[in-house]
Amino acid sequence: VRIGEAFSANSMAWMQLLLFDFETISVDPDLPNEYATIQEAIDAANNGDQIIVAPGIYVENIDFKGKGITVKSAQGPEDTVIDGGGAGSVVTFSSGEGRESVIEGFSIIKGTGTANPDANSTVGGGGILCVSSSPTIKNNHIYDCSAEYGAGILSTDVNNETSNPEIIGNTIYNNIGGRGAGIFTNYSSAEITNNTIRDNEAAAGGGGIMCWHESSPNIVNNVIHNTSATGQGTEGGHGGGGIRLYNLCNARITNNTVYGNTTEDYGGALYVRHSSPTVKNSIFWGNEATLPGDQIWVGPDGDDPSVLNIDYSDVQGGLAMVEIVTGSIVNWGDDMINADPLFFNAVNGDFRLQPGSPCIGAGEDGV
Repeated sequence: VRIGEAFSANSMAWMQLLLFDFETISVDPDLPNEYATIQEAIDAANNGDQIIVAPGIYVENIDFKGKGITVKSAQGPEDTVIDGGGAGSVVTFSSGEGRESVIEGFSIIKGTGTANPDANSTVGGGGILCVSSSPTIKNNHIYDCSAEYGAGILSTDVNNETSNPEIIGNTIYNNIGGRGAGIFTNYSSAEITNNTIRDNEAAAGGGGIMCWHESSPNIVNNVIHNTSATGQGTEGGHGGGGIRLYNLCNARITNNTVYGNTTEDYGGALYVRHSSPTVKNSIFWGNEATLPGDQIWVGPDGDDPSVLNIDYSDVQGGLAMVEIVTGSIVNWGDDMINADPLFFNAVNGDFRLQPGSPCIGAGEDGV
């Protein structure tokens, strides 16, 4: 509407529709006339509605059922818990949900995952399951969950329908799984941004994040620390204490801190197999592997090589801590650093840089 232009009756009608058509729905089991469970509110909601959930512990497993709605806690994850009760995935997106489907501000706990629709022998998505869906997963605490694939979050496709969630601002910790104890992506280009992923344990690789089968996620501004990949597999099948990339996973890894992760296999911080990721502006420090590659392992899968492009990053020990298996390539940039990043208090999870850190201003374009 231009300044000075009069509203027509039609304009006013549209304004009313835009302002008042969507509802805010409340969930509070302590109040009459409010929904007692989150799922009841989802079932009653329409696209565009917002569901506000009062503090409390909700023992249920919820499914968005394809609805473009926001489900948000009133007071944040410390006070609002969705407890899956060990009965499958706590939160499910499996009906083509998009970014307008939002789960925000909850503690999501005690999920055990759901059988893969394409292969019932595999179970994934202990905390959150995304199947051929691309929701927004924001500012949650996801912990004490388990699953074979993606104990915290699983993003996977079915029938070539993409699953590319935005995973932003979450704390994902104390989850136990087979592969990708924090986050697992399969044929998925998820946006993984501003998360803290810590103290997760994977028995078969990818203590923090595992990307598999043509996944090309953006992994940006995350802190991944004190995660582990236990056990040893054939040709490093269980490697990647922090991040594991396998089978054409061409991730973009930018502005991450990967610290204090361990594996009994190869690649304490990063494991790259038959993939071609790009790493910039990142710190790999204090990671350990029982087999070669305390910080990074790069290798082929049979005759299929890996190519790692890395620059403007701080890697403890430099190239000496990078295991490059014959047939694979590491393009080590001219602006790499091998110097203590001077964290404020890494032991207690404070990864801010102290004044005088060699990493300050050493990223691409002075970042």
